[in-house]
Amino acid sequence: MRLINVILLLLLAILGLLGVLLLGESPAGATGQAHDRFAAMTVGGDGLARLGGMGWVMSAIQVLSILLIHSLIALGINERHRNTTFWALLGSSAVISLAVWIVMYLSYIEFLETGASTLILGFPLPTALAMFGVFIGGSYLCVIYIWGFRRFVYTEEDEAAYEALRAAAEQPRKPNASLFHIGGGSDA
Repeated sequence: MRLINVILLLLLAILGLLGVLLLGESPAGATGQAHDRFAAMTVGGDGLARLGGMGWVMSAIQVLSILLIHSLIALGINERHRNTTFWALLGSSAVISLAVWIVMYLSYIEFLETGASTLILGFPLPTALAMFGVFIGGSYLCVIYIWGFRRFVYTEEDEAAYEALRAAAEQPRKPNASLFHIGGGSDA
């Protein structure tokens, strides 16, 4: 399947899941509950109940978004440079990002169910993953880009072809004589 078709399928799947969210009933307390003391304020209440059974939809949208991001990155690379090394690096980045998201989501659901969470550097696990894990996934993509720039994005062959085009464009051109003869007559 062509990459552009994969991107289209991912977008349609995200659209379908957004439709499920928009057309589904809003769970009780989704926008919070009235505060006991301050009338202009709302409080959260039961977080798991506020998800209303739609947590899996939101998680699936994020998984599809991560896959979409990596597919769009691949689309930005010329097909002739999308070799096994490229796909392995991009795939490993997708696996890291997906692993961070899945652990973040599952640890958040566990927190909602139990009220307890593992602390990492003083933060609950879901928060620590949001702060540090997402950064690690993005940083890995930056490393791939920097290391792979000359291998995948702008190779030496691409640079040579560009320089040849630029040199040809800088050559003085002779005016096309036929452009100056209107009517096909002679100069005499």
